[in-house]
Amino acid sequence: MKSHKVLAIQFKYLGDAVILTPALKAIAMQIPNVELHVLVASEIAPLLENIPWITKVWAMPRQRGKLKLMVTLPFILALRREEFDQSIDFGGNDRGALLSYLSGAQKRLGPIEHGDPKWMQRICYTEIKSRENPVAS
Repeated sequence: MKSHKVLAIQFKYLGDAVILTPALKAIAMQIPNVELHVLVASEIAPLLENIPWITKVWAMPRQRGKLKLMVTLPFILALRREEFDQSIDFGGNDRGALLSYLSGAQKRLGPIEHGDPKWMQRICYTEIKSRENPVAS
């Protein structure tokens, strides 16, 4: 049976990554034969590297306000080679939305805080869920 490859993205801070871990475990338990990858900022990666239900942690270097194309482009190309079935952006910020899109995942799920999605979210996600009522479509 082919594995279902999921890329979880959380580009916020340490506390957000800690809160993310139960959601990652739920994904691992709910999706049969899942290969769960997690994309976080490099300073957050050590927190997640030894969690048994995570297949791979992608530690992306970042510097606020600066795009380092020589580092970022090979990183994105490596993500695309994974051929993810799905990405789930837990942060909902522009960087996470763009990385979700650039990952090449067929299905791209992202959150909105309230109101209508921003233009970046409409372009980058194939499905958007409200944080206020994540079950409603």
